[in-house]
Amino acid sequence: MIRKQLRVALLLTFIGALLERATPAAAEDTMSATAAPAAPLDARRFEVTVQPKGEESWGDTLTFDRGTFVSEACSGYGFGPSAYATKRMGEALTFRVEARSESEGTSQWKGQVQKGSIEGTMVWTRPGQAPALYHFRGQQR
Repeated sequence: MIRKQLRVALLLTFIGALLERATPAAAEDTMSATAAPAAPLDARRFEVTVQPKGEESWGDTLTFDRGTFVSEACSGYGFGPSAYATKRMGEALTFRVEARSESEGTSQWKGQVQKGSIEGTMVWTRPGQAPALYHFRGQQR
């Protein structure tokens, strides 16, 4: 019985030593994976022109960073960083964002990025108002 317990103890010690050796390598892999951009559009900034239907256009800066999207112009209306999703479509990368503001409703952004250019639409739905459609187009900076 004592021999069997000794063998089990030795086996467990050996397995523990193997696991201890494997842990640093696994930690290094995790660290290198987190050093890469979290999402395909991360670290990109675009200068765009936003054109509402029947109104004067204005400039905006769209920033993708750490898996989130920010419209500089919409930040003034309480829209903070919002998660974005992407999908590869040939050479283009399409994206979708739904941003929320406590006082100004929601803005839904859809667009595509290809060769440093960006274009798409934004629908802004404010409480008690009909949705407003905006088109945007610009270049990466």
